[in-house]
Amino acid sequence: MNKIYRFALIVMIIFTACEMRVKRVARLTPAGPGNYEISDFRAYGDIFITGSFGPTANSISCITAQYDPRLRVRWFAEYRPGDSKFSEGKSLLFISPGPNGGDPGLYILARSLDTTGYNNLILIKYDTLGNPLYEKIVERISGEVSADLLTDYGNKIYVVGNATETGDSSRIFLRQYLTTGELVWSRGWRDPSLRFRVLKWAKYPGSGLLAAGLSDITQDVFYVRFDSLGEFQTLTVHESTEPEINLVDVRIGGQGEVVLAAVSVGEKTGDDYLVLMYDADGKVVWSRRFDGPAHRDDIPKALMLDDQTNVYVTGVSVSEKERKTIATLAYRRDGDEIWAASYAAPGDQDAEPYHFNLLSKNVPAIGQHDLPSITLAGTAGDDALVLKYKNPRSVNTIIYGVSDRKCRPVGVTSQYLFLNITGGGRSGAVIVDYGPFEVPGINRWD
Repeated sequence: MNKIYRFALIVMIIFTACEMRVKRVARLTPAGPGNYEISDFRAYGDIFITGSFGPTANSISCITAQYDPRLRVRWFAEYRPGDSKFSEGKSLLFISPGPNGGDPGLYILARSLDTTGYNNLILIKYDTLGNPLYEKIVERISGEVSADLLTDYGNKIYVVGNATETGDSSRIFLRQYLTTGELVWSRGWRDPSLRFRVLKWAKYPGSGLLAAGLSDITQDVFYVRFDSLGEFQTLTVHESTEPEINLVDVRIGGQGEVVLAAVSVGEKTGDDYLVLMYDADGKVVWSRRFDGPAHRDDIPKALMLDDQTNVYVTGVSVSEKERKTIATLAYRRDGDEIWAASYAAPGDQDAEPYHFNLLSKNVPAIGQHDLPSITLAGTAGDDALVLKYKNPRSVNTIIYGVSDRKCRPVGVTSQYLFLNITGGGRSGAVIVDYGPFEVPGINRWD
């Protein structure tokens, strides 16, 4: 009863608080007219994006670009090997000069499908002016592949991922490179008892890597820990009577805690949030399920931790009227719920979150009404939505829409919203710069 009351109260406040506005919008056209899609981005003063571009649907290249803070193009670069059917940028890292000896530059992990049907993963480095410095083939795989880029922000780059090849056999691969492009080590790992499609990766603050996923065989979530040299250490599986159908994300706390968010199917409650915390030794500290007030499907979408390892999770909660609403919850490190907030879009539109960002992770003492500033990117119908929580009782809202088009967020920062837009037989991408707004109410930009 208390939880239902709290949700109703916060919905009322959401509709009466707004202090943001759209300052400027940049439509991605650095290489000229065509179809654009953003896959990844970083914003460190300047903005870096990678993704795909094609003047036609049959000519797709990896595109990388740098924008200044006013959303003006500094440079862009296309990449497509001569023997490829198409190429796309998948992940991006920017390393700036620093005390750890890092070689400054922009690192792109691209995927290219060659004319023989093989997927090629390629590590590309650009200098600060957009000049290509090298390209390294990391993997050449005949089946499905998923990969990511990680770094220690010194002079090491990690290319990590998994491949599903013949016989549905799943294999994990790990590579460490120096920023100069030199391969330091290469590792691989597989377990016949596990078959999985996509992994979520995290890096331990000191050393070591972690991969988490969902077993297609047992429908249990799991995580695998590797040491600083990529050698296998431990496999931890969450065995439960309720099946999991998706691993949403994994995060690592300040003392080596591992936090997982997954979709779990309850016999009477349908899809529910499942949040698990493990200690550094792989033992369950606590487990929390969330079944919304309507007792219909509740599907987590994103997970974050602050510096005190308080846990934040957001997702979709279906209401009694079969509308999708956004449900965001916060838990203390010990598993106690701090607060819960709900957002319902105007009219009869569905609302759904896509991305989550803690703007301030350092919280000395968190209480019921104290939390880091949270920015959430999602959708309200076909429009893009930004929710900026100051505390669980107050949130600023902005909605960005394009007529007859569907907007889907790629990510959000404290200043920028990154969107892919589809419809009318074409695809495009935009960067939205938003900021303070003086007039209360929901601000819409068409």
